[in-house]
Amino acid sequence: MEIVSFGEWVQKRRNQLGFTRSALAQSVGCSPATIKKVERDERRPSVQIAALLAKSLQIPKADREDFIRRARGEFVPRFGAPPEMSIEETLGLYTFEDFPRHNLPSQTMSFIGRETELAWIESTLANPNCHLLTILGAGGMGKTRLAIEAAAAQLSNFTDGIAYVSLAPISIDNSTNSVNSLAGAVADALKITFHAGKKPENQLSNYLRRKELLLVLDNFEHLLGTVHFLGELIRNAPDIKILVTSRERLNLQEEWLLQLQGLIFPIDAKTPSQALQFSAVQLFDQRAKQVKASFELNEELPAVLKVCQLVEGMPLGIELAAAWVRQLPCGEIAQKIASELEILSTTLRNVPERHRSIHGVFSYSWRSLSEEEQGNLKKLSVFRGGFERQAAEVVANVSLTLLSSLVDKSFLSVDDQGRYSIHELIRQFVNGQLALSAADVETARDAHCLYFLVLLEEQGSKLKGPEVLEGLTAIEKNFENVRVALQWAVDKHILRLNLGIEYGLFRFLAAKGWFLEAEELFRVITSKQESEISSANSREQQPNEPPLQLLYSNYLIHLAYSRDYLGRLDDALATYEKGLSVIPLQGAYTMWVKGWNLTNTGLAFSKHGDLISGKKYLEKGSSLLKESGDSFSYACSLVPYSQNSHLMGDYEEASRLVAECQQLLEEKKEQLFYTYTLSTSGRLAAEYGALDEAEARHIDCLLQRKKLDYQSAISYTLSDLGTVAYLKGEYEKARGYFQESILLANELNLPYTTSRSLWGLGNLAVAEGDYTLAARFFQESGLTNIRMIGGPGWAALGLNKWKEAEQYFRSCLQIMLEKGNKPLGLDALVGVAHLSAQTGAFMDALELLVLVQLHPASNYEIMRKAKKLWAKLTAELPSENILLAETKGSDINLWAAAEKVLDALRMTS
Repeated sequence: MEIVSFGEWVQKRRNQLGFTRSALAQSVGCSPATIKKVERDERRPSVQIAALLAKSLQIPKADREDFIRRARGEFVPRFGAPPEMSIEETLGLYTFEDFPRHNLPSQTMSFIGRETELAWIESTLANPNCHLLTILGAGGMGKTRLAIEAAAAQLSNFTDGIAYVSLAPISIDNSTNSVNSLAGAVADALKITFHAGKKPENQLSNYLRRKELLLVLDNFEHLLGTVHFLGELIRNAPDIKILVTSRERLNLQEEWLLQLQGLIFPIDAKTPSQALQFSAVQLFDQRAKQVKASFELNEELPAVLKVCQLVEGMPLGIELAAAWVRQLPCGEIAQKIASELEILSTTLRNVPERHRSIHGVFSYSWRSLSEEEQGNLKKLSVFRGGFERQAAEVVANVSLTLLSSLVDKSFLSVDDQGRYSIHELIRQFVNGQLALSAADVETARDAHCLYFLVLLEEQGSKLKGPEVLEGLTAIEKNFENVRVALQWAVDKHILRLNLGIEYGLFRFLAAKGWFLEAEELFRVITSKQESEISSANSREQQPNEPPLQLLYSNYLIHLAYSRDYLGRLDDALATYEKGLSVIPLQGAYTMWVKGWNLTNTGLAFSKHGDLISGKKYLEKGSSLLKESGDSFSYACSLVPYSQNSHLMGDYEEASRLVAECQQLLEEKKEQLFYTYTLSTSGRLAAEYGALDEAEARHIDCLLQRKKLDYQSAISYTLSDLGTVAYLKGEYEKARGYFQESILLANELNLPYTTSRSLWGLGNLAVAEGDYTLAARFFQESGLTNIRMIGGPGWAALGLNKWKEAEQYFRSCLQIMLEKGNKPLGLDALVGVAHLSAQTGAFMDALELLVLVQLHPASNYEIMRKAKKLWAKLTAELPSENILLAETKGSDINLWAAAEKVLDALRMTS
């Protein structure tokens, strides 16, 4: 037999003598890595190591010199032979065909994703303390495919190669026969034959004793009665490593575990390129194109994301779903997955029977559970989005031991924080089984509902004080369960939705900026409450609970608030009015509920520019909340009240109100609403021209809101910072803030904040002299001139569109007179002064500018515009004209000036 290299000769000789690589390295006095490099012909041994190798490999003394020369790369016609048998004879017994490097199944489908898992398996198998590694997961998670891919990467690390053993064909029998069957399956993979009369497991153990081999045992879950044999193999053959795939853990001391979850999938992705960063979408896209060449991800992106989310990245679920694109649009596939598991099946002939349907995959595992485990799993299926051990104990009366058993059998998973979850497809399957009676299921759902409504109330109360972050985190972590609990309460226990639950729910949703979610939830709840109130068979009031009618009114407040934030002002105002109309005439909570309703109604009017109406409601609402004795609610009502005063140009009153609010909230160590006082005081500082102070307050506000993950308010604060940077002349910084605000607001569906920041970009473009871009930003904002100074009139001035500017400024003045927004009117008067100067009416322009500069409602930005035009005009006029303008302008009343300008503009239009 021809020996092609020195390294190959050493390896085969070592095998013939029964040495492992580690044993030979110890004999020679070097590392196993050195021996590996020698056997791969990656390194020539030194003379000293070659001499020790010759001795350890039993080379006759007479031939050792030739051996060393050959080791050092010199040509030698033949190696020396050991005493009893020639090398050729010895090695001739073991051909390459007898020792295949591996028998891993060839793969015709591409392998996608799992980079993290592959890296972990590689590093773990390289650990000398790891001899048994189990890839654990539910059926369909891709355990087999991952094991094969991981094993293929290990080929160079095991001298005696890799043996893959499929255990699925082995039928479950008694323990002895199962061990024999397991040993026989391994022997078949290794192509060795057992001798009659000796136990197969002993012969296999003896054969592997000196081997350096990776043994891959696929689908072990039905052979758990044989795990003791694996323990014996590991002890008797210390240089083998075993890689197992199983739906249930082996529970051996030597076992290292990789809990396999689904492929990563996006919660949201705007473009195909973003979506294809995730392995779940990559897999769907590839498999869909295999059955439909014309499939285009960009045409089906939202539905494909929904499919990946519904199956939670399960590879088999993705592949079975993608196979349907030839017959169904992806949206319909997603709808069917959400309602029935039967669609996740295939008729392909070369797919293993156990993987031809998700239902079949789970049925196989379901049968392995005891009756108690099935019943408890059925109760646990009421949870959504994960749960803690304590919740499982209270809701389902399930012990930690049983939870651990269900984790070991891949029906549940548990994360590093000890939080359990059930895969959505498994949950669907379990709900279709008959492990519990309908009454038992209803009892579990009642317990689940009560547990998470209590959690919502308890954690929601923390949003009023120093534990706000803890409260927000706890509610968010359990929000899927909270949503299910709310729906069950709506269906069965409407009176459970008390004021504490309502407060916690609303404050949480507002903090997260989830106003679409809030609108939907409050709409469902109030619809049910209205039905209950009008029903003759309305449920009896629970002890110590406010009347349902009062609850209904308060829930309507939050429905209205959500609609307002979504830009639906008319709907919001109608809902507020409805809430006021149904408040009972008397009762313990009436004053408080009415105060909140009036306050929020005032906020809506103010937010959309009707400051006079807003102030009326805010004054009344704030007064009622103060009278109710709830100092926290009263403090919170002062925030919109101060904002209204601010917009009306009464900066002194606004400062007083925000200071009072700040003091009350500091006393209660409240954090969430306290950020509103920082925000409002920052805007007031900007109005006074204290721009550094304004910036510092907004940055402080931003940091606190980021700490609280107060997303909707973060977007607004970014817009505020953009405004301050714009006023400071830091235009690039301003642009960055506005753009960041818009991105976040769009993500959260906050149209008003988006519009506000677009308006800011418009004013910035005016300052930079790009009036066409400014006009486009103002148009895109969708805002009218109801409360924001600056705007389209200033862009029109820059473009010499005098009539267009005139119409805009006239509209602003009309709004000031009707709605009370003095700064808006003052800004418009500066614009009118520009128009007057353009027509040569310099004295009229100067008189208006004097009025603007003397008026207490003129803020820093308005004053800056007025002073700039004043300097330009006065530079060209005699001093007596300037003095006359100052005298006349100082006597002009703002409202009279507005009326006079409007009359003049009407005459010229």
